[in-house]
Amino acid sequence: MKSNTLRGKAGNMNFKFILYLLFTASYFLHLPNRFPILGKIRFDVLLAGLIILLIVIESLKANESQEHDNISASLYYLIAYIIFSVPFVEWPGSVIRQNFYIFLKAVVFFSLQPGQ
Repeated sequence: MKSNTLRGKAGNMNFKFILYLLFTASYFLHLPNRFPILGKIRFDVLLAGLIILLIVIESLKANESQEHDNISASLYYLIAYIIFSVPFVEWPGSVIRQNFYIFLKAVVFFSLQPGQ
């Protein structure tokens, strides 16, 4: 009976991990720059959004409460700081437009760690 439970978790993790590997390869090989069709559909953004969506869905399904370590807490504080400080910057549209994509990639690299 344990093997079925482990197989289900491993199957879900394999899909997320494969998406993460595809995202990593695409990011470091600059695939959207090499293939114009991938650049037009924003392939990296779609992969990052899908990975984050899967992570959020999995965390919502988890019934047990987990304590967050200091690094996770720091990431949450950073996100809160960004949200609250955007109205006070001089050109908030340009800040969001130019840096949101980089921050999204950083969250994906942080969120999907091996062994999770």
